[in-house]
Amino acid sequence: MFMSPRSKAPTSMIIEYSESERKYDFAKAKAIFKEFRFDSYGISIADLEETLLNATEYVKPYIGKFAKNDFIKNIVLGVCFALFLCGSVAVGMALESYVAAAGVMIFYILGCFAAFWVVRILSHK
Repeated sequence: MFMSPRSKAPTSMIIEYSESERKYDFAKAKAIFKEFRFDSYGISIADLEETLLNATEYVKPYIGKFAKNDFIKNIVLGVCFALFLCGSVAVGMALESYVAAAGVMIFYILGCFAAFWVVRILSHK
């Protein structure tokens, strides 16, 4: 991300990492380069390209770890969903009450919100 001094131009540029190409999308940065007027601050398109290449090199060691953590989180949430769904069906059949089954699923949904909140807090440490 580049930050330019305060002006009427946008103040920051966010370039997303492309998982398929395993690099930052330089084409997007090049397309909006003039909008940010970086050249008036002495930043050339070559500087931007070099920065994105360096950022790609810095991120490479962490990409596998991020993907692994996301995969584990998705598996855990999927297994929890299956367990709560089975529990919901079992409770509904045992008590012959749709309200009890719905209560179990509402508890699951609230648990998902809590899990995402905890993951978000822990990931910023």
